[in-house]
Amino acid sequence: MIIRNNRFINPERTPIVAYTAPRNCPNPMVKGIVIENNEIVAKTEHAIELENVADVQIRNNRITSHDGKSLKNPVKSKNVSNLEMDD
Repeated sequence: MIIRNNRFINPERTPIVAYTAPRNCPNPMVKGIVIENNEIVAKTEHAIELENVADVQIRNNRITSHDGKSLKNPVKSKNVSNLEMDD
C-alpha cells in the first residue's frame, strides 16, 4: 500500500489509519506500507495510526497541527514490526 503526494487538511478524524482486521489478529496481514511526501494538517492528537501491521516506511511528510505547530506524537503505533521513520 502506498500513500503518496496527498493533502489531508483538517479532517475530523485521524487522517491516515492502517490496521489488520480484526485488530486482535495475532499476525499482521497488512504489510509493505509506504507513507511519503504527504501534507497532513491534523485536528487530532495523531496524524497516522498503525495497528497490527508490518514493514512500514514513513518519510518526507509535512505534518502539523491545525494551528501550524508540530504534533508532539504524530504517529501512534501498536503491534507494528519493522517501522522506519525519518526525522
